[in-house]
Amino acid sequence: MNKGYIVTVYENINDDEALKNYAEKAREAVKKYGGKFLVRGGRKIVTEGKEFVRTVVMEFYSFD
Repeated sequence: MNKGYIVTVYENINDDEALKNYAEKAREAVKKYGGKFLVRGGRKIVTEGKEFVRTVVMEFYSFD
């Protein structure tokens, strides 16, 4: 079975409170479907392309 991943990049964050509320709901959904967060923000280096303010990577046991 192949693992599945979701990669989310934020170009900007205009409402920290809305992001906090969304993150709480996303955490519940990821847990419900057996996923785990591999990356949530943190330090980064951009070597090419667009600069993003935040990156989130989630892993699930199955792509399905």
